[in-house]
Amino acid sequence: MAAHNFYILGAPKCGTSALYEYLRNHPAIFMPRLKEPEFFATDFPGLSSIQSAVEYHQLFTECGPHFRVSGEASVFYLYSAVAVKKILDFDPSAKFLAMVRNPLQMYPSLHSQFLYTFFEDEADCTVAWRLQEKRRHGERIPELCKEPKLLQYASVCSLGEQIARLAAQVPAEQRKVVVFDDFERSPQKVYEEVLAFLGLASDGRTDFPRVNERKSHKNGLIGRFLQSPPRFLDGTRNRLKRGYYLHGSLMGRMAYRFLEWSRRFNSKKNRRSELSIEFTSELADVFREDVQLLGSILQRDLSHWLSVPARPRQ
Repeated sequence: MAAHNFYILGAPKCGTSALYEYLRNHPAIFMPRLKEPEFFATDFPGLSSIQSAVEYHQLFTECGPHFRVSGEASVFYLYSAVAVKKILDFDPSAKFLAMVRNPLQMYPSLHSQFLYTFFEDEADCTVAWRLQEKRRHGERIPELCKEPKLLQYASVCSLGEQIARLAAQVPAEQRKVVVFDDFERSPQKVYEEVLAFLGLASDGRTDFPRVNERKSHKNGLIGRFLQSPPRFLDGTRNRLKRGYYLHGSLMGRMAYRFLEWSRRFNSKKNRRSELSIEFTSELADVFREDVQLLGSILQRDLSHWLSVPARPRQ
């Protein structure tokens, strides 16, 4: 692998997919085809498709000497209680990129994503939030949810606590936190700042298309089949996936790309769901201290994140 390594830690639905796509197209950066190997998040065993350190290293076999930097992106490393320490044990000089977002926006977006991947089976955002306590005790876990801990939405979206843990483990010069508001407003400026953090020159990129927008399945049955095929086909799909990501075989590449094309063909953009004023106010109260913590770490006023729209006059 290249001498200087970096890790996009998350958080989910905070722009990580877009940043991954932009960086992996920089001529001096190598990032593996597999986004989110989640190899170091061993406290979430249901997430990783990488089964050994040998396989993890295989993700980087195409990283030639012309690449100055190599990295990977796994959005639940930030939420994981062990991933950062394991990465530092593996590479003490590693650099860490974290992305944060208003939790009042992050939660409904994450809920929508989990509906799309069938990690979640409760379509109502408010009801899913109320299920957290039952799910903490192993009740009402969706059949296809590979890691029930991710359904603890309040914890997943408490980014102040997670950034505080990161800051306690990683020196300031080895970490950078990107606020989604800035990335959305000026992706080129943030992209250039990230390149500078990695010690790289600009590649002159000016095109920053939106990536991984909120979506749903055109046909739920087809979506479920593609996401979780019958048992007798699941092994075949996993072999194709591993062949594509680990070995880059022609057959694996063609077959897995067809599966990915099928998923895209069966997807449609989703409108952002509007939360009720009452539920928005409830979420603001839940996340108030955590947002204040994050603001103090970043030395930035984030109080506007918690604003609740006024009720219209009757």
